[in-house]
Amino acid sequence: MVRRPPRSTLFPYTTLFRSLEVASGLLTGACLLRLYMQWQRVSFANPVGRLVFALSDWLVLPLRKLVPAAGRWALSSLVAAFLLQLVQYLLLWLLLGAGVGLAWLPWVAVFSLAHVAVSGLMGLLIVYAVLSWVQTRSALGDVIARLCEPLLRPVRRVLPLVGGIDLSPLVLLVLLPPLVLSFLYPAIFLTALNAAGGFGAVTLFGILPVLMVWRGRYVQKIEAPQLLLGGKPMLVALLLFALWVMTLQF
Repeated sequence: MVRRPPRSTLFPYTTLFRSLEVASGLLTGACLLRLYMQWQRVSFANPVGRLVFALSDWLVLPLRKLVPAAGRWALSSLVAAFLLQLVQYLLLWLLLGAGVGLAWLPWVAVFSLAHVAVSGLMGLLIVYAVLSWVQTRSALGDVIARLCEPLLRPVRRVLPLVGGIDLSPLVLLVLLPPLVLSFLYPAIFLTALNAAGGFGAVTLFGILPVLMVWRGRYVQKIEAPQLLLGGKPMLVALLLFALWVMTLQF
């Protein structure tokens, strides 16, 4: 029987991991935002741009001498973001003796880089949605609107305003996580989709009809021909059967 180490010994490692994750995520996000702002030709003469420069200049400027730009893409910022993630997992590998092989660390860094990018985009969309719905104009709002516009434009072409409200940020916030998950972890996504389909089918065709009939017959007292015989016992039996089928999804 393998004994788990006490929590007191795990706490320093957990604190170390969280600290590395926060620091690396912040610096990586700054490098990726710098890359995206340069690609979108967004001015850095604003609070967002100055913060990005302050967080990323120390690494991006030396790399710029070694990694040339490719058109509008400042590849030095992308390389800096990748190196930050690689150093993070290399330190964890050295300190904690992680089970993954050293050769897999670059791939882990790539997936982590994609995770930071998606999280950053979702953060931008959330801030944009809040600022647009409260209709607050500011330098920060203008920068975020410029950054979110390429993502929102395709959705706005097919989704009109609803009551004068732009729902395209909400649509992206709903669709973006499962879309990225389906590319990065297709097996997990298909398993989750299968379970969600089972829950949805049982709820739609098993639980909701029983509840609707119960409410119509015994709460609202609607007079209508009873196509399902058996009364309350039959409805309870059908509801229990639907719940049993739902438990099979676990």
